[in-house]
Amino acid sequence: MKFDIDLQEGFFLDEWFVEPQLGRISKDDKIVQLERKIMEVLVYLAENQGKTVKKEQFFNLVWADVNVTEHVLARAISELRRVFKDNPQNPRFIQTVPKIGYRLIMPISIESFQTQAQPNWQIPQTSPLQQPTIAVGSNYLNFILGVFLVIASLLLLWVLFALTAHRFSH
Repeated sequence: MKFDIDLQEGFFLDEWFVEPQLGRISKDDKIVQLERKIMEVLVYLAENQGKTVKKEQFFNLVWADVNVTEHVLARAISELRRVFKDNPQNPRFIQTVPKIGYRLIMPISIESFQTQAQPNWQIPQTSPLQQPTIAVGSNYLNFILGVFLVIASLLLLWVLFALTAHRFSH
């Protein structure tokens, strides 16, 4: 099943909202970051929803730049099953086709994505006695925040050192 819109924009898989460009999936208040290659496996399965995707197809598309063993693909599928709480013996999401490949059996939904656009994110309410929490969904934002804190700390130490040195010089 091919779609007219790009699945990279996002789609629903059961109650999970898949955001390939952000490398994450979410359901209710739960957000799960996926490794890039694991997300590529999921998107490729979604692009071929209902069809058996051969192992060689994954290797040629997802791992075209490196030589990997079947264990790497099996680990990616296992990780997706873990996140979706999918049982390989009685699958709801990903079916194993023995010695051939895998098949996404859970229908994807783009219509829900078009009507809802984004999950219903809510800002947690805090009382005056509670410290607000910062929920950052991106490793990049965590990195920027960390760099900012390091620079601010170094600047504070420099000011304290300068004031101390100035005091002792007089």
